[in-house]
Amino acid sequence: MMQQKSIRIRFGSGNFLTLFSIVYRMGLDFLYVNYISTIFQYTGFNYTFSWGRYVLSWIFFFAIVPFIHKYTKSDRFSDIIILFLMFFSFIPFTTMVAFYDGISYAFIFSNVIYWAFLLFFMNVFPNIKLPRLKTTFINDLAMLVIALIMGIVIFIVSYKYAGLHFTVSLANVYDMRDAAREFSMPLLLRYLFTASKAINPLLLLYGLSRKRHLYSSYIVFIQILSFSINGSKTVFFSTLLSVVLFYVYKKKYLTQIALLFSGITILSCIETGVFKTIYLLGYGIRRVFFLPNQLNWYYFDFFTRYEPDYFRQGFLKWFGAKSPYMDIDHLIGAAYFGHSDMGANNGLISDAFTNLGWIGVLVMPLALVVFLKIINACAKGIDPKIYVVTAMTVSFIFVSSFMMTALFTHGIFAICFVLYLLPRTVEK
Repeated sequence: MMQQKSIRIRFGSGNFLTLFSIVYRMGLDFLYVNYISTIFQYTGFNYTFSWGRYVLSWIFFFAIVPFIHKYTKSDRFSDIIILFLMFFSFIPFTTMVAFYDGISYAFIFSNVIYWAFLLFFMNVFPNIKLPRLKTTFINDLAMLVIALIMGIVIFIVSYKYAGLHFTVSLANVYDMRDAAREFSMPLLLRYLFTASKAINPLLLLYGLSRKRHLYSSYIVFIQILSFSINGSKTVFFSTLLSVVLFYVYKKKYLTQIALLFSGITILSCIETGVFKTIYLLGYGIRRVFFLPNQLNWYYFDFFTRYEPDYFRQGFLKWFGAKSPYMDIDHLIGAAYFGHSDMGANNGLISDAFTNLGWIGVLVMPLALVVFLKIINACAKGIDPKIYVVTAMTVSFIFVSSFMMTALFTHGIFAICFVLYLLPRTVEK
């Protein structure tokens, strides 16, 4: 009797990685055409169609697919960040090339060139090596001290500014966020509190990896306290995701990232089409994938018509430089949304054109790659399950913030420090 060969479908294989990347892109297309451009048209998400733009968008999409394949095979911290950036930013950009009314070809090709330089520099820029701390005792002691400092910072902020209360409810996060805007914290305290959002998941995963349950419980406790201060969904979901990924994550799961993102678009289609609600569409698809790309266009449009800021609202302000503009995020909010109190923060090509104009398309990808090589050196030898959540967080920070703001305000430097001090779990 002839034996039938079994056909095994592997979701991490190259063909399925491409397939689910296409599904993700088509899901974004469907959501933009049918819901984003209708429900959120009042915020500027208009719809137009031309075959030329549509075909061009798919050319850009398939041009990035080989790089998706490349970076899913890597476990380097910097490569995982680039991988998330492609799914957070570039693939949604291709959808907006196809359907978003108003963006110019100059912007489209400037963004593509920015990404081309980013991927080119990632490939040619040499890796950076840092000396290693050899004593595990020193590493462990450092993790204990950092955890105590983070706990003290969060306790002070909670006690002094938020009334020392606890909640795990997502129902009133915006009320907590509005109240937190009124906090007047010293600069160092604000920086450490902001940095704790990204540092604490690292500490939690370190504790779990060392089977130090009391330490891990302490980190969860201060994360709940931190969430109760300003209702940060980043704190809530990064804590939950850290625990889940620690127990289920395997290296092969990185090759299934396209399945994850395509699943998000499918769930949004089901929620909006069947249940007639738009929670995932509004807070996820629009806010995470499309709004940063819309802001990229607004920043490009403004700073190609007016003088770049040349970092005068960045690090040069500490040397006495004066910017001709009001706070740039509020400037864009006023110019394009009609609300001067709206903070339209953004990153990547927005940062490039705001601070350097056209030359920023070359300089800022190089600057980002240099930093990614540094943070990769800090993370070398650490088990990827410890830092994959942090890599995702860092990638989103770079999508939504200027690079200097990310480094000095959102605690990225502090993340590098903690990564460097973490005990090595993989020999490299």
